[in-house]
Amino acid sequence: MTSDNKTIEIWDTESGALVSTLKGHTDDVYTIAFSSNGKKIVSCASDKTTRIWDTNSGTLLSTLKDENDSASSVAFSPDGKKIVSCSRGTVSIWDTNTGMLLNTLKGHTGTVYSVAFSPDSKKIVSGSYDKTVRVWDSASGMLLNTLQEHTMPVLGVAFRNNDTIVSVSQTKICVHRFR
Repeated sequence: MTSDNKTIEIWDTESGALVSTLKGHTDDVYTIAFSSNGKKIVSCASDKTTRIWDTNSGTLLSTLKDENDSASSVAFSPDGKKIVSCSRGTVSIWDTNTGMLLNTLKGHTGTVYSVAFSPDSKKIVSGSYDKTVRVWDSASGMLLNTLQEHTMPVLGVAFRNNDTIVSVSQTKICVHRFR
């Protein structure tokens, strides 16, 4: 989802009514994600910021500044304690409550396009234009595994459960199982 009007709109799915409009980004919004409890939204935009919002009040809670580049994907950890974002060759882990950068994971040699947390919040998966899928420990930032089954840039990644990842490129969908 992208927004070229620099806002995020929250709609009531039953009535179709606009509930609120979140304003604060100064450029196009690339993507958003809800926290698992639905109380927060995280958004990233081409203004090189990632922002955390309160869904009930529409209040901006925190602005996460990435000096390197605009984030292309964001996700909340299922336990609600962390946010992961990705940009050029890095994956960043942020504290949800303080907005502080906890760790920067480096290893990809191309733009990282997609990130996700495992259901238990212990792992992060990232997919990149370098055609790899990388699995990281979310606490230490240690690289756990590099999967190289794609011949095209990896555009999306997701956990099915704590031990199974799905990744997709333009030409292939891969299911990765690991222990």
